[in-house]
Amino acid sequence: MTEHAFVLWIGGDSDPAALPDRPGASPRAIEPHADANENPFSHWTDVIAYVLLERAPKSNIWDLRDARVLQRNTGGEKRMLQTFFDAVAAYPEATIVTFDGLRLELAMLRARALTYRLAGPAPLVAATTGQPPHIDLRRALSAVYGEEAPHLEAIGAVLQLPDGTAAGLKTATIVSPVSINASFTGIYLSKAITVAALFLHHELYSGCLDAAEHQVSCSNLRNAVQQLEHRRRVPAGLAQQI
Repeated sequence: MTEHAFVLWIGGDSDPAALPDRPGASPRAIEPHADANENPFSHWTDVIAYVLLERAPKSNIWDLRDARVLQRNTGGEKRMLQTFFDAVAAYPEATIVTFDGLRLELAMLRARALTYRLAGPAPLVAATTGQPPHIDLRRALSAVYGEEAPHLEAIGAVLQLPDGTAAGLKTATIVSPVSINASFTGIYLSKAITVAALFLHHELYSGCLDAAEHQVSCSNLRNAVQQLEHRRRVPAGLAQQI
């Protein structure tokens, strides 16, 4: 059976109200004293960038099937979430891959789904509870390190993985959905590609790919990213870092 993996990078912001699209309603906080940085109900999602990888059973090689950036400002947060959920639902056996999803991202997706009374697809529902099919790469790396793994940019520098732009995502402060332009979407998609490259390393070190399969999978990702560069969807020079 053909395997699929959704590799996610989610961008958002926190707001005291975190207002949903429906006027006059706001989500309930989990606890009044909860840290806003860790409370998924105090966040709203601006951007969902994902890379869909596909592996045929006979070849055992990963290929990039799709790469998309969904934005809140093109139709509202609810529509963005529903579009993403529909994409994941089309592959019910897919593995969800995040860099740090168990800490916030997946909880935030589920919280925002509850806000709009949306039914999350089975892979995401399972992932939010820490069940397969989900790979949290930061948690996997922390198990190897014996301590909490560093942030994505630091790991990317060590492994020579792409980091989006020279400035990186840390300095890209998004103050409203209107300010999300093509350059920002390129950064977010680059982050998802970085996580995808890290996922291929994880597949190698966990024994799911041998060295030759890993090399071909990376080459496939590199070629696909070159096409994205030609279409100006990601910064130039990203592919050569894979």
